[in-house]
Amino acid sequence: MPKEERQRRRAAQRVRLKKRLANDPEWALRRKIRQSCKTLGLSFAEVMAAWEERGHQCEICYRTPAPGEIRLHIDHDHQTGAFRDFLCSGCNTGLGQLREDIAILRSAIRYLTRSSHQEESG
Repeated sequence: MPKEERQRRRAAQRVRLKKRLANDPEWALRRKIRQSCKTLGLSFAEVMAAWEERGHQCEICYRTPAPGEIRLHIDHDHQTGAFRDFLCSGCNTGLGQLREDIAILRSAIRYLTRSSHQEESG
């Protein structure tokens, strides 16, 4: 097949995919989760079961993103590769910035607790 024909077919395929993604958000979500599972080496069935069971919300702040809002991320243990849960962008980024280190998280809690007590008394 000539190069131009392959490029034309790929462009047409991208247009069809873009339409389907726009017109079928449930299919788009399942597709994205399936791709993420493949990339992370996770079980699609396990992740989808968790998605249905947990009510589509962040497991840290319990916020459910509004339609069209930034999606939830599939969180996994970077050492074992095991699926943990779904996190909103803010909580996912926060854990990453604190290097998923429980000691650092505890220190941050102490800091916030101390700071809030100083504001109340000052």
